[in-house]
Amino acid sequence: MNRAVKLWGGIALLGVVVVLGVYGYQRFFAAPAQSSGARSTDRARDSNTVTVTKKDIVRTVAAFGELLPKEEIVLRFKTGGIVHEILVHEGERVHKDQVLARLSNAQQELKLLQAKNAYEAAKISAPPSEVQLRELEYKIAQEEYEYTLLKAPWDGEVMVLHVQQGDSVTTTTDIVTLLNRDEMFVTVDIDEVDIREIALGQRARVTFEAYPDLKFPAEVSSIDYRAVAKGSTKAVSVTLKLLQNDPRLKPGFSAKAEIVVAEVKDALQVPLSAIRTVGGKSFVAVVRGGAIEQVEVQVGLTTTEVAQILSGLHEGDRVLAVNATTRQSQTQQRNLPGAPFGFPGR
Repeated sequence: MNRAVKLWGGIALLGVVVVLGVYGYQRFFAAPAQSSGARSTDRARDSNTVTVTKKDIVRTVAAFGELLPKEEIVLRFKTGGIVHEILVHEGERVHKDQVLARLSNAQQELKLLQAKNAYEAAKISAPPSEVQLRELEYKIAQEEYEYTLLKAPWDGEVMVLHVQQGDSVTTTTDIVTLLNRDEMFVTVDIDEVDIREIALGQRARVTFEAYPDLKFPAEVSSIDYRAVAKGSTKAVSVTLKLLQNDPRLKPGFSAKAEIVVAEVKDALQVPLSAIRTVGGKSFVAVVRGGAIEQVEVQVGLTTTEVAQILSGLHEGDRVLAVNATTRQSQTQQRNLPGAPFGFPGR
């Protein structure tokens, strides 16, 4: 009898110990683990959310091209001969009508002097008909002499000297390449699908491979009247005028232009990835009170990165940076009208 009582008492005591052990484990081990898991979920959610802010939104069309001067011309003599003298060097600034080079012209110079003397003598005692003849001969001699001189047609810079002193040249020989860098332009090719967004006067920002850290303001100054084939597509040539010049810029530099085609100041915005479209409607996953709620929004201007929100959100709201990519957000989507089993198609 006493032995039986002791046996049952031992079993009861063992049961109490087991219960207390389970309680202690749950109290001191399981609960912290559960709390840690909840905190991890909260941290993950926080790291995937962004705050709705107001900033300027700018949409641009990017294109590539090259830098060109305002004017560039290849100069040639109007007569053949031997290059007697080169009077400039590459990179030199020159002025309109400045002589850049001359041919050996002793014969033309002598002829000009003789024609001038004959004309002056005729004006003193010759009849009017002879005066007119001598005047014509004098003008022809002047013209022939001028043909031996190569002059700058406008202020500019000598880019290339194509000949040397003593070279024999004809009327088709390139002598000097002259350019005007007072104004610089960038020509770019705009794909035909983007050209409808391009207009005269639009602002642009231009960068060059040679100086990638420098950004130059520009504006659209001309748009070609036709499209030309560029590989498998067609493009329209667009010219941008640089609004800020720099002596470091060289004609022919490779350029990238970003033309501003749309802009909204102080726009309420979210990342484009935060918007999900269902049945022609746009939704954003808003975090409120620890829960995620899909809110319908009206979208305005968009870029490749952000979207303007016209209605549905307020500045300071917290939203998922990428909508409907987590299991939790997919569960919430089932609450949307017309989507009892979540968002279809995406």
